[in-house]
Amino acid sequence: MIQARRSHGTHLLIDLWGARHLEDADRIRETMINAALQAGAKLLHVHLHKFEPHGGVTGVALLAESHISIHTWPESSYAALDVFMCGSAEPERTIPIIKATFTPRQTIVLQAIRGTDGGGSSMIETASFAHCDGLRTGPTTAQARG
Repeated sequence: MIQARRSHGTHLLIDLWGARHLEDADRIRETMINAALQAGAKLLHVHLHKFEPHGGVTGVALLAESHISIHTWPESSYAALDVFMCGSAEPERTIPIIKATFTPRQTIVLQAIRGTDGGGSSMIETASFAHCDGLRTGPTTAQARG
């Protein structure tokens, strides 16, 4: 797990560019379920809504440990996801599941450690799908300022 100090949870903000399957609500539902299970989270409920005419999907998977949310823009081949988890869940384990489904040209993941006294946000990954083998941890906000 990435959390280096006690916190109330880890929040990943994931941008997918050049992504596919962004209008497929069934595939998105399955991905959210599989991602939650892979992270060791307890799934409570999934709710999705498909918009017309472009077919974008917005939705949330409610977890005992928090949530996974998604908003897609098929006309731009772009999706934005939030993965927020606390306890023993490992939100970074959702990234390979998400990338395997949407096969994005570029993935940008920002990490925020929530509920700590001194903050603790950092960029953990900026990579194209073809060149990414794992997570790369960047400096924390405090380290970047120093």
